[in-house]
Amino acid sequence: MAENGDLIGRYRVEELIAEGGMSKVYKVKDMRIGIIRAMKEIEQTDDVICAAYKETRILKSVNFPSLPGITDIVRTEDSYCVVMDYIEGKTIRDIVKENGKFSEKEAARISRCILNTLIYLHGRNPPIIYRDLKPSNVMITTEGDVKMIDFGISQISGIYSENNRFITREFAAPETIIEGICDEKSDIYCFGCTLKYMLPERMSLGMKYFISICTSHNPKDRFESAKDALEALNKNELFNVGFEEKLKRKIGKTFFFTIMFFMSAAGLFLSEQYEVKMKITERESLVREALESFDSEKRKVKLEELILSEKDETWYLKYLEEIKGDTVFDETEAEKIESIIERDEEVLKENNLYFEIAENIGELYMFYYQDDANGNEKYRRAAIWFDKCKESNEESRIYADICHFLSDIRPMILEGKDGGMYAKFYNGIENLIYKDYGEDIYSQMLIYELAVDSVYAYGSDFYREGIKADDMRDMLKSISGYVNEEKDYGSNGEKIREKILKRIKEAVFEIDYIEGNFNG
Repeated sequence: MAENGDLIGRYRVEELIAEGGMSKVYKVKDMRIGIIRAMKEIEQTDDVICAAYKETRILKSVNFPSLPGITDIVRTEDSYCVVMDYIEGKTIRDIVKENGKFSEKEAARISRCILNTLIYLHGRNPPIIYRDLKPSNVMITTEGDVKMIDFGISQISGIYSENNRFITREFAAPETIIEGICDEKSDIYCFGCTLKYMLPERMSLGMKYFISICTSHNPKDRFESAKDALEALNKNELFNVGFEEKLKRKIGKTFFFTIMFFMSAAGLFLSEQYEVKMKITERESLVREALESFDSEKRKVKLEELILSEKDETWYLKYLEEIKGDTVFDETEAEKIESIIERDEEVLKENNLYFEIAENIGELYMFYYQDDANGNEKYRRAAIWFDKCKESNEESRIYADICHFLSDIRPMILEGKDGGMYAKFYNGIENLIYKDYGEDIYSQMLIYELAVDSVYAYGSDFYREGIKADDMRDMLKSISGYVNEEKDYGSNGEKIREKILKRIKEAVFEIDYIEGNFNG
């Protein structure tokens, strides 16, 4: 077993993060390029090494956002080490143990990600069967992304295995346990068991029925494919929403015609003043619902109506604030806001609103976008929006430079063209550290997190480009002072705060190591 600080190849062991019957997983740092990786160390016994080779072969052949990518393979005298993308987060199993069951909406979101991954794997030629899908093999990253890990017993569809000692029987399909059969339908069974594990016993009838099909004892009674399961899951949610809306429309229509009858009898429609009053009342009602409704989705819908009718800066900024409120900016919301701004671009520019809105959208992408592209896509998109307003705003220029660095640095490292990029990036981060964020504590915490992570990952590069070790320590000290203040950080902010405090200690250790082992 490797100890913290040991070198395996060019990788320094930071900590042991997982241990199982087949292997140990370490958090390691690539000392050549300063990037954190995960290293899976497998003891060299025949059957385990066979599984390791299988996992390596499978992972090297796939490329999907929710699957970790292999970056290197290291052989030692006693082990076989697979180096892959480091995923920071918690497994579904750990989340349920710590926080309890998921909401049905969140479980459905995670399920869609899992099913899309199975669609991809099963669609390979030949199909790849995950085989050991379970709560401890599905991770939710700190940004909320879904990652499926541990391909040690995955295999090609149609191959029957007589050795099932690595199977988790609680989540395995009956035909896999009894006959060793592994195919697309056995994966669907494992998925159904995982979804059931995520949810409380009291769930909607539609979800219970969906899970019962996935986990049918007879494979013939299950969904034919992961694609069919995904379509059924989506239809189940759409049915529930559609039914509620239909009921609301029915009640509203009846009430409307009743009111119309009595108003007509009283001759109220002959009054022009009444019509004006009705329009004012309708707007007041719309504004009230946009600002005061308890339902965030309803507030967004009403704000969209106000934007469409009035083109007022207030409603655009409130809409962006509403999206920011739940700290999640997904692709559906991204497409919606971009279509609105594209539609209204000329009006916004005429009224000098465009640059402020572009800056807000850049911040949405940078801080809140749910990125399935290994962290680069959100920065690439953020840079596009910051570029639109950087000429009018020095702060936006700094954000643009930072996002360009974060989106470009990996390919630049691989091409050996990253020299000279780090000092400018550090100076940009330092400028944002001392910005006044007012009541936007969450964004401030995200900037602090980015700063600390950057010192940890690129400290040696900052040092080589003239950033003094004491300057980096001072930055970390300033951040530590802020996050140790007693204040309400919110539940999400508190999680980031804990991560920052832990990472500051690691970053200080990193600076000490760099100062003692590198020449500027």
